[in-house]
Amino acid sequence: MKTISLVIRSTQGAEGLVQGYEEQLKDVQAVPSDLKAVEATKAELKKLRGQVEGHQPVFSALEAELAKASEVNERMVRGHSERDLDLDRYQDRVQQLLNRWQAVLAQIDLRQRELDQLGRQLRYYRNSYSWLMEWIQDARQRQESLQAVPITSSQQVREQLLQEKKLLEECDQNREKVEESHRLAKQYIDAIKDYELQLVTYKAQVEPVLSPAKKPKVQSASDSIIQEYVDLRTRYS
Repeated sequence: MKTISLVIRSTQGAEGLVQGYEEQLKDVQAVPSDLKAVEATKAELKKLRGQVEGHQPVFSALEAELAKASEVNERMVRGHSERDLDLDRYQDRVQQLLNRWQAVLAQIDLRQRELDQLGRQLRYYRNSYSWLMEWIQDARQRQESLQAVPITSSQQVREQLLQEKKLLEECDQNREKVEESHRLAKQYIDAIKDYELQLVTYKAQVEPVLSPAKKPKVQSASDSIIQEYVDLRTRYS
């Protein structure tokens, strides 16, 4: 029957499109590690979204052809009590295909939202971390300069003690900033893990038959952030 033949051909073409985009999305295994990479990934997703939407006519035509084939089939059933079993099978296949197509669009949108959150948390953390590292370096240089000055009088002793006391007070004042940096680091790590979970979940949905041993792990960026904060805390102490 001509109508079901059109449905079959259209289904095959649409399935190739869906599978191509699924492959492209599931192959992502790394979380962007800096603001430049985050923005680049967002731009790539925006471009991909446009490409996916550009193929919408293919799926609209598929739905129209399926509806037409179903109408012809119903007429056959009423007139001859014959039902096209291929059509029933392709109705299910087309519906699954449309669901997969919508899942591709939903995954792109979800990643864009997750990246917006990731980028905000990264920016907050980086600003805090950079300020503290610069201050720690400056404080250390001042401390070394104080210790390098030769002591030749009691006046110099008093002056040095005064400067060291000011430096210690400054350290105490910045303790809250160190704790704030820890909080921001944790929030950023949580955002990383949320994004990693989305990548792993989508891959599992697209490739449910892969054994755990064969599933590649997402490259986590959280370990480096933990090490950064440990280093910052060590330098502060």
